[in-house]
Order: sequence, then structure tokens, then C-alpha cells
Amino acid sequence: MMSPEETLESLKASSPPRVHKTLDAVYLACRDQKERKSTDFSYAMIAKIGKVYGVPAKQSLHNEGGARYRALIDAFAAEVPPKPKPISGKYAWIEGLPLGEQKLLTSMLLAELKAAEFKLREILPPNKIVSIDTRQQPSEIFKLLPGERRALEYLVSSDFLSERSLTLGTRGDAYGPEGEQLFRPGTFNALKKALEYL
Repeated sequence: MMSPEETLESLKASSPPRVHKTLDAVYLACRDQKERKSTDFSYAMIAKIGKVYGVPAKQSLHNEGGARYRALIDAFAAEVPPKPKPISGKYAWIEGLPLGEQKLLTSMLLAELKAAEFKLREILPPNKIVSIDTRQQPSEIFKLLPGERRALEYLVSSDFLSERSLTLGTRGDAYGPEGEQLFRPGTFNALKKALEYL
């Protein structure tokens, strides 16, 4: 990207001599704006402050013939750092902090927070419920001993049910030979889970 000075020289090299004076006037007006540390390099502002140097009116800058002048103004405007967007909403209090390290660090932390929230929204869409099982795996203390395991395995085996003439129900319960309920619903499901996790 060319500096404003290089842009001026380039434009002068490709323009007729009668345009050089106007290019110099636009350059002076833009330089004044830059020295004032202004960030407003709009064509209207340059036309207004450059009137004393002989800068054309705003409308003339917008016309087809003003393309050279707009290029020079744009070269100055490109050197202006972009203004940070003011913080609004629930973080507006940051604007009230005094200038300095505290405000800078707070703004940096806010930027990190917003980046993390954005990543989180990508990974986990809003309104999605995630349940996390924080229970730990049973430790060795709660493991079944080999004899205990064989006893439970026998209770859920088809051998046990047939020897006792039991019928397994649909809800983990068991019925006797006359249809009476001998084991409550969920009993056999609980035994199977105990075998699986203990």
C-alpha cells in the first residue's frame, strides 16, 4: 500500500499539469487533518477545511473528475487506525473505567470471554440440554466377590427360573406357578445392573 506522499507523486505523474495545484491543495488539507490527529477524512470534511487551499467543493470531489482527489484522500484515510467499537450492554461499565492498564486488561479479558462464548455456541447450540453423569465408577471396595457374583448370576439364569417354575415378567418381575407375583417389578433389572457395574 502506498503512502499519501507516494500516491501524490503517482497521481501527479499521470495527471496534466493544471491538476497538480489542486492535488497539492487536497494534500495540504489532508495533512492538516492528520496533524490535528483527526480521523475524519470524509470528502465533505476535506472540501470544507481545504477551501482555503483551493480544494474543490464536495460535489466536485464526488464527480467523475474527482477520482484523483478521492484516491489521495483515501490514501490518508487508510493510515487512520480503525476506532474500537464502544462496548455496550451489560459490559458498558468498562467504558467508565479510567484510561490505563486496568481498562486495557478488562477489555482484553472481555475479548477473550466473547471468543470463548462464541466457541461454546458453536460446540453446544443454545437451548440444548446436556446432562453430565458425575458419578464415579465404583471402587474396588464395592466390587462383588466371585462367590457373590456367581450367586447373582444364578438368580438371573434360566436354570433358577425353570427349577422354581418361575415366569419372568415384562417389567423385571417374576411370577410363581399359580401366577402370583413373587418378585416385584424391577428386581431382575436391578440384579442385571449390579452384575454389570459391580
